[in-house]
Amino acid sequence: MIPRSRAARLPSAALIGIALLSGMGLVVGDSHAGATWRVDPDGGGDALTIAGGVALASEGDTIRIAAATYPETIAIEKGISFIGVGGDVIWQGNGTASCLSIQNSAPFRLEGIIFEGGGGTEGGGLDARNVYGGFTVVACTFRDMTVTGTAAGIYTLQTSPLIADSCVFSNLEATGSLSGGVLSGGNGGTFRGCEFLNCTGIRGGGLSVAGEGNLIENCTFDGCEANFAGALNLYGADDTTVRGCTFSGNRANYTGGAIDLEGTGHLIENSRFSENTAPASGGAINAFNGSGNTVRANLFFGNSSGKGGAICEQSALQDIVGNTFDGNTGGQGAAIGGYSGSPSIEENIFSNQTGFAIDCSAMVASIGCNDFWQNSAGNGNNCAIAPEEGNIFLDPLFCEVVTRNFAIHSDSPCTATHVPAGCGRMGAFGVGCGDTPTLPVTWGRLRALFR
Repeated sequence: MIPRSRAARLPSAALIGIALLSGMGLVVGDSHAGATWRVDPDGGGDALTIAGGVALASEGDTIRIAAATYPETIAIEKGISFIGVGGDVIWQGNGTASCLSIQNSAPFRLEGIIFEGGGGTEGGGLDARNVYGGFTVVACTFRDMTVTGTAAGIYTLQTSPLIADSCVFSNLEATGSLSGGVLSGGNGGTFRGCEFLNCTGIRGGGLSVAGEGNLIENCTFDGCEANFAGALNLYGADDTTVRGCTFSGNRANYTGGAIDLEGTGHLIENSRFSENTAPASGGAINAFNGSGNTVRANLFFGNSSGKGGAICEQSALQDIVGNTFDGNTGGQGAAIGGYSGSPSIEENIFSNQTGFAIDCSAMVASIGCNDFWQNSAGNGNNCAIAPEEGNIFLDPLFCEVVTRNFAIHSDSPCTATHVPAGCGRMGAFGVGCGDTPTLPVTWGRLRALFR
């Protein structure tokens, strides 16, 4: 059957133009950018099923899938893109194998598809291995799947990069190893605007990443659980940036309620960690076996652990700077505790911790330019916290703690204009409230009130 549109099908004028350019010695790419095939169970396309479309397609082609439910399991070794159009496209697995397996292929793209009901060992929704040049997943949902190995949503191996944008991973479980949701097993993995909801695994309930140069940005991790790294596992991974993310209500049975971090050059910034828990260490972040890692400009609220209610340091963190810690709980460091290491702890706000704000019993920390306020057991245990180092002990004047607005009042001692000399603004947020400005009263303004 002839495909509905084919890039190789060019008008004669275009062919003449290409010939002229070639004659001039200019480099021209392959004119065949791939055919587009349509799948429609109602008969309005080139095939009635996804498998039928795959049979027609070649490497580099695109299959556009009409809204319907497709109970199919596909395994191929060619880079074909699958695009859902016109409503809910549900790709429904059989519970014993991946919905889609693509191996040893060129790059491909998935967009606008709901994957559910897949199973097997790895990648209940998608199992992608040896995809040369990586692949992209946009606006897809992976839901309600369980695998006996790793990653019920997406499993990748020897594939770089995996780019996921605006995807949802929900109710996914892996009972064997590593992540319940996604395993990104190559360099340069990128996750933007994704949601990881109620995913369960062994290490990394929502997401596990390896390799170098990963970016996790504006993502939400909520209600995920694992033995280690309740939400996000950074294992064997260097230079990963976590930015603008929300981690709430995640749990690890041992360490790292939200994140287990190891490796070098990681940056965690501008994110919110609330009500994550791990009984052993690191209610929000458990950092170990690495160097040169930075935790900057984050909010830690209501997290809890036996050691390090918010952060547990084990010779991995270089800088803990410009964060706001409020209402965390820990037996050995309600905000920060540790087993080892010598982090620099600067320009943070520590308020309303249940326990010592910082426990230095097993680490040597440099602590300067912080604000400590109403921490139940004290500001530090075996810590050197001196006013001479720019530390203050004043109400930070948050705008509204009840609504979790931790921006500071314009009169706060933590603003850049009020901190001690040599210090910068303290806490994760700038000025967000102040005295209501008033205008001079004039007869004209009074008359305007009654018009």
